[in-house]
Amino acid sequence: MFNPRLVHEELFQKIRIMANRSRFKMLEMTQTEPKTVTELSKGTNLAYNKCADYVSMLEKEGLIEKKRLGRETMVKSTVDLSKLKIRSR
Repeated sequence: MFNPRLVHEELFQKIRIMANRSRFKMLEMTQTEPKTVTELSKGTNLAYNKCADYVSMLEKEGLIEKKRLGRETMVKSTVDLSKLKIRSR
């Protein structure tokens, strides 16, 4: 199967990661203030380990920042979702 290289490969990868409903919800939840992975887990109704995996994916793409605070990991979005616009026809 032919898989052409994209000019905007990095952007495509970020969109692909954000396209998952739970990961997008995590970005929404952390727009205004940091949340713990435990809070994200409860807010997305995901197991803690799955949530932590998603946080790692988002961090790898530069979509969130993590910060240790004692025993907890605080998560904050680096993307302002209110500024992401798609032009309508």
